[in-house]
Amino acid sequence: MNVYGPPQHVIDRLPRDRQELIRKKLDLVPINVRVLDNIDWVGLKVERTSEGTNGYEQDVLGLA
Repeated sequence: MNVYGPPQHVIDRLPRDRQELIRKKLDLVPINVRVLDNIDWVGLKVERTSEGTNGYEQDVLGLA
């Protein structure tokens, strides 16, 4: 799996501190939980959420 962010040409126009923030967020490494041992699959609940995305364009990218 990959973590995707803004296009590089957008990142290049941002101040250094914002560029570093984006790099840190893109350093996340998704894993496939099927490769983990001793997982309680019956009790595992996974749901997709958009939590934390509000204000991304303004707070992270500095766009209005």
